Amino acid sequence: MLRETLVICEKELRSMSHSPTDRILRLIRPMIWLILFGSVFKLQNVTGVNYQQFMLPGILVNTLVVSAISHGITLKWESDLGILSRLLAAPVARTAIVLGKALSSVAKASIEGILFLIFAWFLQIKFYPEVTSSLLSAVVLSVFVIGVSSWGMILAILLKSKEAYTGVVGLIATPSLFASNSLYNLNQMPQWLQFVAELNPATYAVDSIRRLLIYRSMDPGSLAIDVAVLLFFSACSVIFTALVFSRIGRR
Repeated sequence: MLRETLVICEKELRSMSHSPTDRILRLIRPMIWLILFGSVFKLQNVTGVNYQQFMLPGILVNTLVVSAISHGITLKWESDLGILSRLLAAPVARTAIVLGKALSSVAKASIEGILFLIFAWFLQIKFYPEVTSSLLSAVVLSVFVIGVSSWGMILAILLKSKEAYTGVVGLIATPSLFASNSLYNLNQMPQWLQFVAELNPATYAVDSIRRLLIYRSMDPGSLAIDVAVLLFFSACSVIFTALVFSRIGRR
């Protein structure tokens, strides 16, 4: 299955290379958030850092959410061109298809994440990309992106039109920003919103990145909880997506 996964991932990466400007254009929205929203609001006495530092991990994670879930649009193109039907007819494990596409989404999200952090560095927003913290952050974000991109594939399969897909993606991306700890601490939220945020996988990704890159905290207990939740989320997402692929393959 590993070989099949890598072949599908390589095919997806080749198609991505045809539109490199998309990576840069996708960064305009998070850059505006970071510059304007981060400059207006101050939470220095609450978080111990300036607000742009505090929100940096949240905007980074939300940028990757949009990138990963939007990756499912390639399924719409493949369906229109008949490529998806041929792929499902081939003797390829459905899990390999999902993982291959998800790994290509990780590669795409990695490029956007690095560009975003370079931009933050130019803005002189302090973060600490030490070797250990950077590697751990990359692992956390990769696991998270695999789960999110899997849901992007499910939406692409279930929704009948590209317009409906684009609308639902926008509907998911914005609430995932506000219904998490991206812009404020959990204890600053109303109780009902805290409950929603604790169910949101983005909360655990943001918490890990904020600890590693902003506060330089290597608390193994907290990080282990965050990683365990994200692993559970991604594993369930991949399995469920593979089952959905199996259903449409039998139609």
